[in-house]
Amino acid sequence: MLSTPVRSRIRLWIVPAAFVLVLAGSAIPEAKAQSAATVQSCKNAWYSASARPTCTTTPNDILLSSGQCRIKKSCKYYGIGSMGVTQALYKANDVTVPLADVDDLHNCNGELQVGAC
Repeated sequence: MLSTPVRSRIRLWIVPAAFVLVLAGSAIPEAKAQSAATVQSCKNAWYSASARPTCTTTPNDILLSSGQCRIKKSCKYYGIGSMGVTQALYKANDVTVPLADVDDLHNCNGELQVGAC
């Protein structure tokens, strides 16, 4: 059995150490939520999206909105033009999706949509 002074010293270290572990554990999910999406991570995910080649690229068209990726693009579709001829047209899009869904964006007749058309 440990002497009383040694037990007191151990208690002095155990209580603050346990408190620090509890605080650190509660901060981990919050830190993940804050760093889950950045403008750069949204851009990186967009480069993998199947819609990317059929949509315009302009500066500042990928932003962050409430921790999610906001994608502002005009995407190509084919429709009847002014002369009654089928031609490539563009639709403006402004979608906000979680980072995990950005690389699953598809161009569905000019509209950005998560998942297959």
